[in-house]
Amino acid sequence: MQGESTKLEWYMSAASSRFDIPVYQRNYDWREANCKHLYDDLVKIIKLNRKSHFFGSFISVLDHFGPEVEFLVIDGQQRLTTISILCVAMYNLLTHYKVFCEDQEYLAKEIWVKFLIDEEVHHRPEIKMRNIKEDQEAYLKLFTDDPEQFVKDSRITQNYLYFYNRILEKEIPIDKLYEAITRLEIIKLTLDVDDDPQLVFESLNSTGLALEDADKIRNFVFMGLTRERQAYFFHNYWNPIQKASNYEVTSLIYSYLKLHYKPDINFKNVYFEFKDFMEDKKISTEELLKNILAYANLYGHILHGTTSDTDLNDSFIRLHKLSARGVRSYFLKLLRLQEEGIFSLKMVKNIVLTLEHHTLKRVICDIPASSLEKTYQQLLKELLAFKGTEEEYFQSFLEVLYKGDALLFPQEKPIYHSLDELIIRNPILFDDANI
Repeated sequence: MQGESTKLEWYMSAASSRFDIPVYQRNYDWREANCKHLYDDLVKIIKLNRKSHFFGSFISVLDHFGPEVEFLVIDGQQRLTTISILCVAMYNLLTHYKVFCEDQEYLAKEIWVKFLIDEEVHHRPEIKMRNIKEDQEAYLKLFTDDPEQFVKDSRITQNYLYFYNRILEKEIPIDKLYEAITRLEIIKLTLDVDDDPQLVFESLNSTGLALEDADKIRNFVFMGLTRERQAYFFHNYWNPIQKASNYEVTSLIYSYLKLHYKPDINFKNVYFEFKDFMEDKKISTEELLKNILAYANLYGHILHGTTSDTDLNDSFIRLHKLSARGVRSYFLKLLRLQEEGIFSLKMVKNIVLTLEHHTLKRVICDIPASSLEKTYQQLLKELLAFKGTEEEYFQSFLEVLYKGDALLFPQEKPIYHSLDELIIRNPILFDDANI
């Protein structure tokens, strides 16, 4: 690994260079609060006349493609993309004369050639930043400076609009804002061919946003693959997994590991348990992602209430309101057994509705839903091990469910409760349900 201190301006303006965000990296995720912090720092650089400001480390793998140089960004993606977004906002404001400074056209050209466009590639301009597909689509729309074409639900667009409007407030002149950017200093680390990118990635401690276990897992799965295979797995599996699970990929994989590896794993250790699982099971990347995608679709049904049955959907939605997150692993297995024809829809509905009533009963009595975690854990273990009929399982299910509540609710009997009874008990909770 080769490292050196340098200016961000020099790093980004290197001739014939582009910055590629590999598909295994997470999507752009900076919030307005992060952008505000960055902009405030730039303002302070000018007002306090600071000569430099440290902007963190940037770790990349160098890829040569003929005359051009491409950096595969391993760390620094969020900051690099954010500076690019800020520069697009500055460029658009300058070229449309919505802000003014001396040498206006010169400053716009500086921003264009140093931070936004590589004009040396194959004798035609190329965008320097190459984000993950959906992020890139939103990023490219910014260059149109036409809000009607913007991807409005993208973080990239939202942060662009924040910078755009903040610049218009004129806390500092736009040429001074650019000067502040040129004073940003970074540590540039370029990996050698013998370096292990995954080990480097795991040990990072940069100034960016904390990584979720899902981010680490994605890198672990994708990093050793060719770029073609990375693109294939991302577009066919990983991105659909993210969307189906409402981007709760860490929770989804946690549930998947509970079902297929260890029922009692700790949520805080999902990444390391996943690595052990991959080593123990010797499963291929495609088979693994295909399996997780199948569970992601079920996870989405549980999260949003999108099964084929209205009553079951209403129960899932109400349980979501009751913050019963710990039962999702159990529900995933339950829906999987229904898919396989082992449990009937009626059986699944009885179980889910009974769990809903049980959870609601505790909430009414000011007993938090989190207190059911051990019960959910035991229910999952029983479900994974059960071999009898669904009628026999339902009785076993009731015994586990009410055993832990014997002292809390001695008058309660393990019987099935109808939907009508639940509505009578708590009409407020059911007020907006489709019943």
